[in-house]
Amino acid sequence: MGMRYTAPWLLAICVLFWSGCGGNQQAEGPGDGADEGNPPVAADGAGDGSQTDADPVAVDPAPVDPAPKTPADVAGDGSPSPAKGGGDDTPPNGKSPPQDVAQTPAAPTGKLDTTYITDDFAAALVVHPQRALESKLVKSILSAPDALKRGGPLEELEMAASGEMPGGQINQIIGLLAPSEGALKVEIAAILRFVDGESAAELTNKIKEDGEQRQHNGKTYYYRDKNTSKSSFSVPNEFVEEQIADIKQFSPGAEITQKKNDDGTTELTIINVSEIPPGVPTAAYLPDEKTVVMATEPLLKKMIDAQGVSSPLIDRLTALGDGHDLAAVAFVGKLRPAVEIGLDSMGPGALPPMLSPLVSMIDVVDTASITAGLDASPLLEIKIESTDQAGADRLEQQLNGLIQMGKGMYGMFAQSTAQEQPKTKPLFDYGDKFLAGVKLIKNGKQIVASLPQVTDVEKLPAMVEAAVGEQIAKVERMNRLRQVMLGVHNHMDAEGLLPGNIQTEDGKPLLSWRVALLPYVEEGALLEQFVTGEAWDSEANKKASLETPEVYKSVAEGVKPGHTVYLTFQGPGTLIDGKQQSFATMTDGLSNTIGVIEVSPAKAVPWAKPTDIDFTAPDLKTALGPPPTKEGYPAAFFDGRVDVIPGDTDMETFKRLVNFRDGQPVELP
Repeated sequence: MGMRYTAPWLLAICVLFWSGCGGNQQAEGPGDGADEGNPPVAADGAGDGSQTDADPVAVDPAPVDPAPKTPADVAGDGSPSPAKGGGDDTPPNGKSPPQDVAQTPAAPTGKLDTTYITDDFAAALVVHPQRALESKLVKSILSAPDALKRGGPLEELEMAASGEMPGGQINQIIGLLAPSEGALKVEIAAILRFVDGESAAELTNKIKEDGEQRQHNGKTYYYRDKNTSKSSFSVPNEFVEEQIADIKQFSPGAEITQKKNDDGTTELTIINVSEIPPGVPTAAYLPDEKTVVMATEPLLKKMIDAQGVSSPLIDRLTALGDGHDLAAVAFVGKLRPAVEIGLDSMGPGALPPMLSPLVSMIDVVDTASITAGLDASPLLEIKIESTDQAGADRLEQQLNGLIQMGKGMYGMFAQSTAQEQPKTKPLFDYGDKFLAGVKLIKNGKQIVASLPQVTDVEKLPAMVEAAVGEQIAKVERMNRLRQVMLGVHNHMDAEGLLPGNIQTEDGKPLLSWRVALLPYVEEGALLEQFVTGEAWDSEANKKASLETPEVYKSVAEGVKPGHTVYLTFQGPGTLIDGKQQSFATMTDGLSNTIGVIEVSPAKAVPWAKPTDIDFTAPDLKTALGPPPTKEGYPAAFFDGRVDVIPGDTDMETFKRLVNFRDGQPVELP
């Protein structure tokens, strides 16, 4: 899936090494022999997806991949093809002519390329983000209604699938660990292969801008022994000193600069320079415009020189095949000192109690491998090889206990939840069927645990929506009310008054208070489309009035386009009483006064129209309409909190909750 979900620590390598964002200019070829006028090739077999007649072809005999296969451009032993061997033809300035992105095809999605992996490494994690994002499972999940995605991890997953986040722009990520004699007993390396040069430019340009150019065997790489992070933000002038004091408390070595703005705020820029931790990459090599190789400087030099390298790690990775979204191999015995240091640094209680017995058995694990594919069968497979038969028996016992405990906890949760919310039962039944396919097999010193393939993926969105749709809608509507009231407070802070209808000099309303609030709910661009001296439905304002801002859209069905269910009250003692109010006029208290309320779709009004609930109506209950939810009327109070007014609340109490200066404050239970 996206970078955030599959290998966040790999992305952290890049952040630790070269933080910040680069420009968007075209990345230059770093100097590995692309002659101007000829189609560029990867100088060192860097996974550019090209195939030559000299390339040996290795095809996984039975890859688990729903997509058609393309031949691999890496030999079975992981060595680069002869046609791609990089020469020492680097120009004097260490740079080659810019490469043409259009002439450099992307590597086939999900292709395994072990180039630059040396025999120093004892563990590798290979992730194919783009292929995972193209899986049937992800596509099925993203077909869910917007209400299920908005503002949560599914929305970020959708952004990754569309290429707006890094995961959707990367073909292959390889994270590597090498045992070392340093303090952490391990060194980290990473190989990132982007879809194209444009996708990689943000990182590669930053590497070129900030790194010191160095040479190794005619190849240019970039070195940096310090990490520089820079951030800027604005604070009100009266809080500048307090903010600076807080920054210095947590970052005493930070460089802080100030710049006065015209709006009464000061922009603070914070620059932190820190040593790169031991074992973390200090050097980067750019073999072509879409490949980044990172490691400590001595290790990077070995990776640059890697030609036809064979190692047990490469053999294991090759044996796993390239039909996986994720594959990992670890020779745990070689990394045991680093693992023990890592566990010790976490401190007591850092691990969940149910995992502690398993972690304590790290001493009997020799090697481990993981393969996973969102459309694959099995979904996940873990193989652990023990150092001896007794260790395998202990591992089997601990893993079996862990599986049974997990199933038991799931069963209890499913049963109690289904009793309280019957609509969730089909989803939990689906989970029961999935868990029934979990397997644990011991064969000699090897333990194999697997999760079954996710089936009927096209049914998942409907099941999830039926199970939790009501809860999500409830959270969504409360969040929108909270956002509207936050905008009201921002308007008060900026203008000194609460928002009111936009009207003519003689008091004729033209546009709703919701239009006046737009800049304070992150919709300032929409306000610019209105002619504020004309009515909401004038010829000049018709188009803008039809674009209901997200914050005013209803989560309920049946609301016409351009309409909203988020209203206030109009009349004496309310927000809309003919003149703009302030918090000072609310003598009954902000926490006792309803500011904005949600009505049923039947009472929705055009969002830009200066129409709200008539507080002077003879029958306020009729003016309000039926409650939009079975609990009552969701509402935001002027102190910022959101709550639900019970549907059976008598109208006299309702009026007291709305009128902010009748001298009869009411506290909602």
